[in-house]
Amino acid sequence: MLQRVGNSKVVEFSGGYGNVTPAQIEARVVDYTTGAQVTPWTALSNPSIGNGLWSGQLNTPQGGWYRIQVRDSARPAGVVSGATRWGVGIIVLMCGQSNMFNLSVSGTYGYPTGHPLVVEPASGAGVGPGSPPYTYRRVGLTNDNWPPNTMNKSQQAGLSNGKTMPGHVHLGNLLAMSFNVPVLLLNKAKSGSKIDAVWMTGQSGWNDVELAVAAVGSDFELVYWLQGESNSGMARAVMVGHLNTLYSQLKTLSGRNSDTLKMGIISLGPVSLSSSYSGASDTKFGEIRAAHVEFASNTPGAFFAAATHDSMASDGVHMGAMYQARTGAKAAMSYIALKGRGPSGAGPRVTGGARTGVDIDLDVQQAGGTALADGAGGNGTALRGFRVFDATDTTLASPLQIASTMILGPDKIRLRLAVAPAGSVLVDYGMTNTPHSPDPISAAITSLSESAVYDNVAVVNSPVGCLLQPFAAIHITGS
Repeated sequence: MLQRVGNSKVVEFSGGYGNVTPAQIEARVVDYTTGAQVTPWTALSNPSIGNGLWSGQLNTPQGGWYRIQVRDSARPAGVVSGATRWGVGIIVLMCGQSNMFNLSVSGTYGYPTGHPLVVEPASGAGVGPGSPPYTYRRVGLTNDNWPPNTMNKSQQAGLSNGKTMPGHVHLGNLLAMSFNVPVLLLNKAKSGSKIDAVWMTGQSGWNDVELAVAAVGSDFELVYWLQGESNSGMARAVMVGHLNTLYSQLKTLSGRNSDTLKMGIISLGPVSLSSSYSGASDTKFGEIRAAHVEFASNTPGAFFAAATHDSMASDGVHMGAMYQARTGAKAAMSYIALKGRGPSGAGPRVTGGARTGVDIDLDVQQAGGTALADGAGGNGTALRGFRVFDATDTTLASPLQIASTMILGPDKIRLRLAVAPAGSVLVDYGMTNTPHSPDPISAAITSLSESAVYDNVAVVNSPVGCLLQPFAAIHITGS
């Protein structure tokens, strides 16, 4: 599996010959299964022939799976076919902590087990045997994650026999089908990891990333990040700084820049009373969400991939199986949208608004949808997660009472206050009291309730669209 550069890859080939020195090595690429020609016979560029060995390069279009064939230009009938199946496509790096790690867990929750291309490096040295869950995973064009001849591409991107597929399968398959290329997912997430103690240069998580990337050719085009539970309580600005440092490391490692290496942010989910994170609260998680949004919005090359603050925690902080699948799909959709190939999974976002008396009308920008609704398909009369403050309350200490809420249309949400404020206000969403219940979130949150806002973008394994993005305090004027 080779990372594409643009829509192709200059591939280095090599081999040997017998007693007769070839005049010139020609090569072509054919379909691995059918033998159909992909590229015509072409003389290798930058050739080297001598001492029984040859090498050279061939520019190969993205796609797969491929087989290489070579011949001596002076003896065109003597075609030699390579045995290795290979392709040119997208290599994706997935980093963070347990919620990201769990997107690739196989053999649980009724998931089918995937077939790995290579497994996790053993003891941090090279690529060697490992044990499930595999953290290197290939998602190809047809049935690479399934027993042969059991599923077609549409089934892989949806449901199988009533079972929920893991998030990485949705993510990889949607990318593969949209771009018509093979996809290699490198999930190097570490449970319980802190961004400032595990993911900076020289630390254990980063060292593993360097090994993984070196093993696949030292190049990749896409990174997904889902982390922050262990950094609960870290100030927003500090987290943004760490994210910028990490992105700089990733660009240096790949040899790419913000135009050619994209970093997708999956924002932090909720925390419940049963959370194992000592002292964690949704207020503290809100600071991390705010950092995620700020980094994704203001950093060239970064993008907001998916919101998860409606995810029902299976054990207090980890997403349940249905939400894992949905998150993987939404993250893939957001990159697909970034390339102009479909609607985004990022969800709609609030861009501003205005106040008239007790009514605050928020402006909503769609990310591929055409309508808004609550989780029950209604007009949002019981929305949660919004907070309103007097603009002078810069510490956000005393929220104003919201008397009612309503979705007014595809680009407008109304918050009606109990009492009209004297002047401008500050509004945020998902920073605390995330949609399903008060802070700290109770262990009995209800999924897909009337308390959250969604667009109407179709998401696999989901009766609702994409969740409204969280946002930190914005200034709303009016009278």
